Amino acid sequence: MKFDRNTAKQICNSAELELYDESIGRKLENQSAAELNQKIKRAREFRNKYQDLFRRQSLDMLDNTGNKKGNTLAANSRTEQKIDLMSEILDRFEKQLETIEEK
Repeated sequence: MKFDRNTAKQICNSAELELYDESIGRKLENQSAAELNQKIKRAREFRNKYQDLFRRQSLDMLDNTGNKKGNTLAANSRTEQKIDLMSEILDRFEKQLETIEEK
């Protein structure tokens, strides 16, 4: 799923939104390999953080409700969206780094 800035703004904190902004358009193209490596590291840390949170939430809901998706069947969907967004950002940075390294 491709995320637009409005959707990203709704689900991200300021640090995550800044990372999103740096992963699109001219800001992405103007970054050096060293900067991209730093951004890749940050995006991976955020993605891993939310993957861990999603697992913990799912296990907690399973204990409390007997269902991994909770009573609403979408109780941790926002966390899942953040995982998808961070994966998308990470992919953009990695593709740009590959492009730079090919030159």
